[in-house]
Amino acid sequence: MECHDARILLTFAQRRCEKLDASEHAALQQHVDGCPDCAARIQAEHQADAAIGRLMLDVPIPADLKGKVLKRLAEQRLGKPWRKPATVAALVLIALLAGGIWYAVRTPVVTVEGVQEYFYKGNGAKDEEVEADFQKLGIEIRLPGNFKDKFLKHAEVVEFKSQRVVKLSYRTSNDDGSTGIVDVLVLRNRDFRLDKLANGPILGTNITIIKNDDFTYLILQSGNIDRVVRPPA
Repeated sequence: MECHDARILLTFAQRRCEKLDASEHAALQQHVDGCPDCAARIQAEHQADAAIGRLMLDVPIPADLKGKVLKRLAEQRLGKPWRKPATVAALVLIALLAGGIWYAVRTPVVTVEGVQEYFYKGNGAKDEEVEADFQKLGIEIRLPGNFKDKFLKHAEVVEFKSQRVVKLSYRTSNDDGSTGIVDVLVLRNRDFRLDKLANGPILGTNITIIKNDDFTYLILQSGNIDRVVRPPA
């Protein structure tokens, strides 16, 4: 018996769920008695088992595993390939099934309800309701309070300067047929360096900056937004 074969049989001899027959045990013992390397290996494994035995699980080995291993060893000695066409086909099938499961799990499903939820998220909701919804997503926000919540049409998470921020969109139809639009990015002050921004309108643009102790609001407006803006308290 060679060392390679002996070490394979040792994996079965050391498991309580697998027992070698008398002839296999005798051949293994004879080899170990005359092989210092295998004897030292067994001693080292016994010491390791004693040290971590309480933490180890007794993992069962399939009943036919020993037979498969020995059969494979026999085929290798005869120079026969172990990967027969049927085996290769089975491996390919397993890979395809695994890929299909991964695709099904990782690929999001789009439904009518999901589309409606996205486009109408925040539609007409009160400020505290919007704040609570994003709090559930782990995003702390405080709405600016400058705009009437009944004109809020959409609220979503977007990326700004590699950070997740909330974007609020307000819309109104004016009596003259025009549309007033306000888009607001809500920035949490501790997530950004904002020292280069000053409160108030940015000259030459329709952008306004509002800063307070915890949040900064980047406000882009278009058209007449008088109906959207809350009157001063």
